[in-house]
Amino acid sequence: MSARLSSTLVVSFTLAGLVSPTAFASDPADTSGMFTLDVSGYTRWRYETTDGRFRGGREGSDQAVSGRTLLTLSLDSEPVDVTLEFVDSRVYFEDEGSPLSVNNVNTFDILEANAAFNLDELMGEGRGGYLKLGRMTQTYGSRRLAGRNGYRNTINAFTGAEWQVEGADDWSLRTFYVVPIDRFPNDRASLRDNQQDFDEENWDQQFWGTFFNYEPDRWNASLDLYLFGLTEQDTDERPTADRELYTPGVRYFRAPSAGVWDFDFEYAYQFGERRAGRDDTTPMLDVSASMLHAEVGYSFQSAWSPRVSLEAEWATGDDDAADGEWGRFDPLYGLRRRDFGQTGIAGPLRRQNVQALGWRVSGREGDFRFMFLHKAAWLDSESDLWRDAGLIDAAGQSGDFLGHHLDARFYYSQSSTGIDWEWGTSSFVKGEFAEDAPGASTTGNTLYGYLMATYRF
Repeated sequence: MSARLSSTLVVSFTLAGLVSPTAFASDPADTSGMFTLDVSGYTRWRYETTDGRFRGGREGSDQAVSGRTLLTLSLDSEPVDVTLEFVDSRVYFEDEGSPLSVNNVNTFDILEANAAFNLDELMGEGRGGYLKLGRMTQTYGSRRLAGRNGYRNTINAFTGAEWQVEGADDWSLRTFYVVPIDRFPNDRASLRDNQQDFDEENWDQQFWGTFFNYEPDRWNASLDLYLFGLTEQDTDERPTADRELYTPGVRYFRAPSAGVWDFDFEYAYQFGERRAGRDDTTPMLDVSASMLHAEVGYSFQSAWSPRVSLEAEWATGDDDAADGEWGRFDPLYGLRRRDFGQTGIAGPLRRQNVQALGWRVSGREGDFRFMFLHKAAWLDSESDLWRDAGLIDAAGQSGDFLGHHLDARFYYSQSSTGIDWEWGTSSFVKGEFAEDAPGASTTGNTLYGYLMATYRF
């Protein structure tokens, strides 16, 4: 039996012991030990296609059919809540040059296996809390630095501990220490065949942090304060950049509501040290990087409840590769689709070496929703890497304008069948850097479209 399978079974049987009848043995007249079991899940399938490439060295079109199925078993009781969640993520009909990785395929595995212990009695009057142990997914605040994946076909998971305390005055504090789960298999041939292998903990990388939230204040706004830490160490099998990163940040925001202005401002600073590459011979560099999101919107009191917003994004790049410092922001385990547009097999932008300005229009009427997004994007440093295209002009002679990303999405919840439909399209209109950088694709602008159906049970 493999070490990966053994560790997975140990977690599973440990949780099974927690929910066994002996774990909740009590007097029949005493209902304090009773529990409820909930079984839920969904299966989601998406066809996506793209024509024209922005990635360096790629030509022609691409397509893929992606499927993700989740089955969640939740056992809730007064002293402890247990969650066991299975995931199956597959890809079919992809082209030979499709960007296939563990972000696309994770054939049948355990996504979550954890127990959350109720600590309300220990917290004192007016407070609540829990301690969660095991394998889990994580979402913090805006999800820009740590969030459970939505559109992406696979989902990040971690093993460790999370503690939360809640106050009577609408505040909460969460602290965690986890290690990420590495998905297997990770070679292209196995991924193309949707082969199965059990995931395992990466004990040589640690992710930790603390997150404070207070809501609402007299402006009906909320405040997030946080600190995330990430450390990693080399092994013979897994060379790394030896990152030791600390990311403090603040977010002040007001949720959208009809007839009022809303806003979302978030800033994070990143410091520490890392290598420029994964070779042990490269020197350690001091890290100094930043990110900013700024957004102001208004929701109208009318049919479709339309909301219009203006948005700005900034994440630093590395200005000088020879100055002994690292300036490219690391987005950790954050999500990007909400702020930067479509991802999937055609996601040109992320929170790294970028400046972007744009607007958003969205609305909802009954079971139908829509969203239109436009972002014009520039490199923050014209001599640093454009990550998603794999392009760099170290001499800085190709300009800094990446292009325009236009995104349209439509959603419909079909209550009669229990199926949620989503379809959309996007266009990346290339700027000077996307056209002129060394190794740039010559296929013209990128067009992307998708159709997705989700059945929940």
